[in-house]
Amino acid sequence: MEAMGSFLEEAFAAGVIAETGGLAPTAEGVLIRVRDGEARVIDGPFTEAKEVVGGYVIYEVPSRDVALEWSRRFVDLHLRHWPGFEFECELREMEPVPNSPRL
Repeated sequence: MEAMGSFLEEAFAAGVIAETGGLAPTAEGVLIRVRDGEARVIDGPFTEAKEVVGGYVIYEVPSRDVALEWSRRFVDLHLRHWPGFEFECELREMEPVPNSPRL
């Protein structure tokens, strides 16, 4: 956790991370599923452990390459400090929200 703290401190100081956070267990969550024109609320847990999103990072960077570089550093940190830990890191651009104050 110390290594993760150092990584996040560096990334925030560099201005590349706008927001990050861990997510509570799915047992504490609620899923709203829409099917056949109806919304249904399902109390957690609602996913298999291999499908759980455990956290997120929102980068504010000038390019996909820079976001990929920081994501690779995040993955490499896990490889060094948590050998044998298996996970996936998905990188996607956020779609702009019309009339958002962030635009």
